[in-house]
Amino acid sequence: MANLVVCNTKGGVGKSFISTQILPLAFDTEINIFEIDNINKTKLNTKILNFKNLNINNIDEILLDVSFADTVTNIIDSGGGDDTKAVIKALSENDVEINLFIIPILKDF
Repeated sequence: MANLVVCNTKGGVGKSFISTQILPLAFDTEINIFEIDNINKTKLNTKILNFKNLNINNIDEILLDVSFADTVTNIIDSGGGDDTKAVIKALSENDVEINLFIIPILKDF
């Protein structure tokens, strides 16, 4: 259905909140949420949300899932700092089609 990436190299701007609380409301499909962050360890699973916590070294685990997003919406919640850079690089190098990048920022940015 769609591949979405929520990213910012800054931590604490609301990436995980947007990924887990806001975006799932917009889709009427099964949703995979991939939290790629060495700090956050969100626990969240429902009938339509499949949640996976990964660190940046395991990014290969999601590449196949997001490459074949026919009936599932994939939300990639990228951690701050180098996590964001590595996620974008891996998705680009593997020609993964991203339908939308969401980059939350703080109002004082």
